Amino acid sequence: MTDKKSIFISGNFNIVHPGHLRLIRFAKELGDTLTVGVISDRLAGDAVHVPQDMRLDGISSISDVDTVVLVDEPIGRVIRRIRPDFIVKG
Repeated sequence: MTDKKSIFISGNFNIVHPGHLRLIRFAKELGDTLTVGVISDRLAGDAVHVPQDMRLDGISSISDVDTVVLVDEPIGRVIRRIRPDFIVKG
């Protein structure tokens, strides 16, 4: 049996800035594994200015991030599938 805690955050992450990095660091400190959901170009629409592949690459290059997932369906479905112990909103 494991007591590892999983954390989930999500966002568009157009341009990763210090606020994103603080949020990611804070979320990682709450548990053992951090999954970050990047909202797809399709779902985000006009709210994104950087293509999703580049946003996925940017988030996955952050050392505190364990897993990156593309969110291309309602966020509730993603959360039910991942089943994190905690969800952090910035």
